Amino acid sequence: MTAKDGNGRTGDHETGPAPRSENGLLAVLLLGTFIVVFDTAGMVIPLPAMLEDLGGALDTATWAYGAFVLTFAVFLLPAARLADRQGHRRLFLPGMAIFTAASLACALAPSMEFLVAARAVEGLGAAMAEPAAFALTKTAFAGRARERAATAHRAAFAVAALSAPVVSGLITWGLSWEFMFYLNVLTGAAVLIAGGRLVPATRGDRPPRSLNVTGALLGGLAVFALAFTVIEGTRFGWDSPLIAGFAAAGIALLALFVLNERRTGDPFVPRNLLKSRRFTVGNLARGVGEFASLGLFFALSHVLQVQHGYSALAAGALLMSIIVGAVIVAPVSESLTGRVDVRLLVIPGFLLIAAGTYWVTHSSPSSGWLFFLAPLAIAGAGFGLQEDPTAATALDDVPATQTVTGRNISYVAYLLGITAGVAVVSGIWQNRFVTEARQALTGTGLPSTGEPPADLTSGGVSGDPAADITGPNTDHLRDLVETTFTDAVGTALLSCAAIAVLGAIAALFLSPARTERTGRRGSDATANG
Repeated sequence: MTAKDGNGRTGDHETGPAPRSENGLLAVLLLGTFIVVFDTAGMVIPLPAMLEDLGGALDTATWAYGAFVLTFAVFLLPAARLADRQGHRRLFLPGMAIFTAASLACALAPSMEFLVAARAVEGLGAAMAEPAAFALTKTAFAGRARERAATAHRAAFAVAALSAPVVSGLITWGLSWEFMFYLNVLTGAAVLIAGGRLVPATRGDRPPRSLNVTGALLGGLAVFALAFTVIEGTRFGWDSPLIAGFAAAGIALLALFVLNERRTGDPFVPRNLLKSRRFTVGNLARGVGEFASLGLFFALSHVLQVQHGYSALAAGALLMSIIVGAVIVAPVSESLTGRVDVRLLVIPGFLLIAAGTYWVTHSSPSSGWLFFLAPLAIAGAGFGLQEDPTAATALDDVPATQTVTGRNISYVAYLLGITAGVAVVSGIWQNRFVTEARQALTGTGLPSTGEPPADLTSGGVSGDPAADITGPNTDHLRDLVETTFTDAVGTALLSCAAIAVLGAIAALFLSPARTERTGRRGSDATANG
């Protein structure tokens, strides 16, 4: 998970609260942003513990994470529009209330299916609260106070994302996975209590003409259908009528969404922004970066805990190698952003991500923790190198009056990149494991009493398939399945390496900005990442 939140200029100019309440309001907004981003970045670590306690297979674990991010992405732009029309307070506080209540439901979930449903509702709350919180940093503050709020908002986002792996690992290891959600509840309750008194009723000065409900429905259903196809293809069969139907529906709905965007008078992506190559390619690159980042975190968190036997804390600490690599390189990248051609930073960054990820794919069940340090740090350096210039480029050409809109679109690109990365890695992982395990077990010549567990032969994939094998030759079969499971993860992670290479190719089309040609620092508009 990379960590760059964004800010920039805006045309909003509502009167802010009295100076004595500004610090309290800022604390409320930062706390709300922190807990939403912490949930987004940190929830991959407890997934193996959730599977162990609640049961289920890899596809349900994928939904336990993906349902939150998917609904967050789908509802963010409609919620931001509604907040501009009805008032930011009216979306921020109810959004935090939904997020908090859904988090409590997650902590008390009796099954993975219930958890997935609660996570989806939690994502809705995040979609309502987070864009409203960002808008409030623009509308409720003025002058230097606005600049301070923008800087603090970026810092809250970064601290949450950077600390999430090790802190979530510590909570899961020291307490239990449920306390990740109890933390949400406590934080959300504090935000609601203080926010009820401090959050002002502000609006953007250019509210949208419509909510574009048709576009929201088409886009949301398209993303869900395509995600379902990729995640559930192995369980139901890639050639099954159900999967074929979802795939066809996803493609058709996506086409209708594009058609609606072209015809509506108030599209989610303003046409002037869509015509900007730096905006479109920059946001594409940002989504690609998150695909690789969360795909890597999602797979390795599970493998390190289940196959290698590390605790959640140890797995989180080992994955911090990515964060350390990014933190070391990021200051150099930030200092050069706007001074050199952005391609000189983004292209090497993506290539480092690809190289580090490709190295990780060569792990085996016997690989020790030292094996992972160097490749993860290399990938992290790549994330740190391309992070700031990609985020800045995505909003560099956005007019001052569209900064909030541009930032929200960039946020959706970020979330969709996460959704795609987790879904694709999970889908390939499941498919390759089932295919290779069946081939390997067929060729052993061992008696049928040593068959793998039923969820493997029926198309699903257990989170720890080797653990359920019983009967004669158990040790040999377990070793075989464990090796196949790890190999399948390596194959799945090749998608992250491949998408990073595509990101480098896409970055070739990022034309340098005027400020880059003259060596001056570019716009201060950056986005979360």
